[in-house]
Amino acid sequence: MVSFDIPKECNVGVVVNEGPDFRIEIQKVPVPESGPEDALVKINTTGLCMSDVHYMSNDWGIALMYYFGTRCAGHEGSGIVVKVGDRVKRLKVGQRAGIKPIAETCGSCEHCMTGKDQYCSGAKLTGFVTDGK
Repeated sequence: MVSFDIPKECNVGVVVNEGPDFRIEIQKVPVPESGPEDALVKINTTGLCMSDVHYMSNDWGIALMYYFGTRCAGHEGSGIVVKVGDRVKRLKVGQRAGIKPIAETCGSCEHCMTGKDQYCSGAKLTGFVTDGK
């Protein structure tokens, strides 16, 4: 069985000074604890798209990232599963994993029904509205 040493802290790019003068600093933060229905993924890479720039710049008129408990931009990550909870059945330690930018949609609005679910007003965005659960 594959296993990984999981550190207590990891280096991440933290958004500082949200707004027009934001910057990203590399900081050490605690590795999140995972529960029985969680998988912990060591992120090797993530994309930063224009929605991330808008979130960091806070020019869309929505709440600041920290309001959602989010400190890092990038919601399209990929990496390796390093730990799974007792109730996780489909993922295994050592398996490659990707993090979807949209965790969930309503499934019944016009956008969802026509293959344009990225425009669903009920979408739950990974890292902002949900942590992927």
